[in-house]
Amino acid sequence: MPTLHNVTDKTKLILKWGGFTLIAVILILLLYQGGLFIKNTFFPTKLPPPKAEFGRLPPINFPKVVEDRKLTYIIDTVSGKLPVFLNEEKKPRDRIKVFAISHEELTLLDLQETKNSAANAGFGGTGIPISGNIYRFQRNESLPKTLDIDIVSKNFTVSSSFSFNETILDAVNAPDRADAIGETSSFARTLGAYTEDIDSKKTKAQLLKLKNGILFDAEDLSDAQIVRVDFFQKDQDLLPIFYPKGIYSTMYFLVGSTRGQESNIVLSNFYHQSITPKSAVYLLKPVSKAFDELSEGKGHIAANFVQGATIKIEDVLLGYYAGNEFQEYLMPIYIFKARGDEFYAYISAIDETSIEAPPQTIAPASSEQSN
Repeated sequence: MPTLHNVTDKTKLILKWGGFTLIAVILILLLYQGGLFIKNTFFPTKLPPPKAEFGRLPPINFPKVVEDRKLTYIIDTVSGKLPVFLNEEKKPRDRIKVFAISHEELTLLDLQETKNSAANAGFGGTGIPISGNIYRFQRNESLPKTLDIDIVSKNFTVSSSFSFNETILDAVNAPDRADAIGETSSFARTLGAYTEDIDSKKTKAQLLKLKNGILFDAEDLSDAQIVRVDFFQKDQDLLPIFYPKGIYSTMYFLVGSTRGQESNIVLSNFYHQSITPKSAVYLLKPVSKAFDELSEGKGHIAANFVQGATIKIEDVLLGYYAGNEFQEYLMPIYIFKARGDEFYAYISAIDETSIEAPPQTIAPASSEQSN
């Protein structure tokens, strides 16, 4: 028959070995978690390569910019190094999305709808076909204006001979920034061009003055004759969209002082690309490789107001590029900046293994060979 003493001894023994077992289990779990941490830190499991469903991509068609100086680049960031771009898991990013661009087709209603919207914007006539889907409308005022609009995409230009116009130069009724933004937004909406992906918070209004037909920055509204308004699209996949000229957009207006109820818009180039949700993931080029390409003179100089040939790169961003002509895909770029907004350079951010080779040009045969 068990005694109280025996029961007590057995209980103590059970608790003793149970405690040892528990400590052993905890130690094993700690060692396992520590091993996983070391493995993931120093020997991380590589993700499978992205599928790149769009296949090999066409190279970005940057504008041709002639730089008459051989530029030298120095990394002058706060850290003294190129930045490390992180993904959603806060790990170094090695892949990025590419988005398809919408390419709408002509419908039977497009021309009539464009005629109606042009009339609502003050441009009369039935529209003169210019090229492809582009039609021309006129607005006969003291400063005559011409509207050329693509009846499918709704991209448009407004032109006039405003540079030496006395009413513009006098600037008696020149709008302020807020009025210029309001008028241009309304105009774009009337033409069906102000789409949901335009971010009103990013809209910029710049005061300008005319001198010998050339636009310069104005110090304040009393010195200004023109207000430039630029519209920008919303971020795509949390990354900003950049355009061919650095701080400027492909969707902009010039607004001046005109008579009475006439339109204050004297010039516009409004080119918008509709980005679809359809995307594919591609390998991201290392930023160090992009910097090497920049140093080799590749890419696109979007803006350069820096004196001298040495450019101190103060910031590097990752974003998307939307040009001023139709492109099949919205593709990522690295943006190298210097001296605030005085220097912008773009380098394609997709790994070159996923980019189509540029077409080979065949040199013409010499006269001796042809003979």
